[in-house]
Amino acid sequence: AYEQSFSDASDDTTPAGCRDVNNLVNSSGFIVKKLILFAKKLPDFVSLSQPCQIALLKGVVICTLFLRSAVHYHRDRDVWLTPKGEVPTAILKEIPGFAELYDDHLRFCRQFKLLFQDPYLVPIVQVLLLFTPDRPSVGDRTLVSNVQDRYICLLKHYLEGRTSFTEARRKLPKILLLLEDLQDLAERHGRLLLHVNPAEVDPLLLEVFDIAVKSSSAAPVATSTSTAVNIGGVDSLAGLPGAAMFSLRRMGQM
Repeated sequence: AYEQSFSDASDDTTPAGCRDVNNLVNSSGFIVKKLILFAKKLPDFVSLSQPCQIALLKGVVICTLFLRSAVHYHRDRDVWLTPKGEVPTAILKEIPGFAELYDDHLRFCRQFKLLFQDPYLVPIVQVLLLFTPDRPSVGDRTLVSNVQDRYICLLKHYLEGRTSFTEARRKLPKILLLLEDLQDLAERHGRLLLHVNPAEVDPLLLEVFDIAVKSSSAAPVATSTSTAVNIGGVDSLAGLPGAAMFSLRRMGQM
């Protein structure tokens, strides 16, 4: 499921060419589409209520952007490798608000490369990030937590099978700790969204990141509105076709 949804990296985005946070937010639309296509292939996800599905998807977008960033990172050359060529990480320093998080971002990428030399670990970790029970507005927290626990167990057994029991006991806590660092990094980047100019951002992404405007002169603020996914005219994630076009439609309070 992961390879089918994420194998095409031609539209994966790094900060290259982004002048400010508005550009970065707009460039993240591709990951929303890929996340939806990936999640709808997971029976554990499809079985959840639609509000819970939406909350999990919205909560994992920034984490997934960082995960994809780390996947493309080349540790020796300190660049991102993309289908369009190499992108130096120093470009982050040129984007207002991101320079202060530059060191933490690169630290995560380097630690990721040390721990995730096996590419098959990435799909498992993506599922762990998706099924995070303490996302805002997640209603079925116990159910989501139980799903996440099963995948943590799967990760443990996978490490044991690929390495040894001793190595698995050593590596598993490091991976889980790195995911906690990723969550913290995503939260701090999320606070930069308060500086987004809604007039310059795709409405779909305003919905995803819960950014709205109180008035024409007010600063953007976080909202608690829910959204429903509509891809190819289907309003259910469970029945989602593999269409290329998608949009988010407001459905009311979660």
